[in-house]
Amino acid sequence: MAPGLLPEYTLKESSVLLVEDNPNIRAYLKDLLSPQYSIYEASNGQEGFARALELVPDIIISDIMMPVMDGITFCRKLKSDMRISHIPVILLTARTLVNSIIEGFETGADEYLTKPFNERILIARVNNLLQNRKKIREQISKEIIINPQEISLTSQDSIFLSKLVGYIEEHIEEPELNIAQMASMMAMSHSNLYKKIKALTGMTVIGFIKDFRLKRAAQLLVQNQLNITEIAYMVGYSERRYFSDDFKKKFGKSPKEYLEKHKNHKLT
Repeated sequence: MAPGLLPEYTLKESSVLLVEDNPNIRAYLKDLLSPQYSIYEASNGQEGFARALELVPDIIISDIMMPVMDGITFCRKLKSDMRISHIPVILLTARTLVNSIIEGFETGADEYLTKPFNERILIARVNNLLQNRKKIREQISKEIIINPQEISLTSQDSIFLSKLVGYIEEHIEEPELNIAQMASMMAMSHSNLYKKIKALTGMTVIGFIKDFRLKRAAQLLVQNQLNITEIAYMVGYSERRYFSDDFKKKFGKSPKEYLEKHKNHKLT
């Protein structure tokens, strides 16, 4: 491959699912992308959907004209399934009619490229979509308390995050939050829940819960209506010492220092 074509990802940290019935085109795409990405394959939309559920790849490139299940049906089904709706999809087709392109985007496809496509453009599209997912993860991690409506998410992903945040909020005082119950409430297996949270936030389930507890604690500290021990118990810590240690790791200040800083800001 010519110099300058490769995207930033150099450690195969991202995976691509190729859904294409033509073995020659699939082999070509694999050869093009495999130096930088882990590649998985499927020969039609039905197989692609099953593999997407199993693997939860970082991005999917799918043909439209395929037997068993075409790419439009596949994309629509994927984007309506909360377990995998976050995965970006690039549709490839030989059809250039405007109506066909509109239909592709109406299914929730993130990009639409006509064959024959330019290698540089395809790689740039893949790289841009992965970068966008990374920005969303960074935005989520920076929010003090997540408001899914203010993040660039699909409707399914916004619903997922809202339900997740709502569940944690409701059970935040419980030191051992029941992840199995959480998965059941989200109508997901533990594995699917883990993969979905990891894909959207870059965190593990446990890491996301802890991050939420600490952000809620910081919010309560700024409100300055409760003492530190009370806040620790309110966000699910049974010992203040562990709460203070985790809080300092997260914010670089002890709860007391954080409180003093924000108290001083209010005075000035």
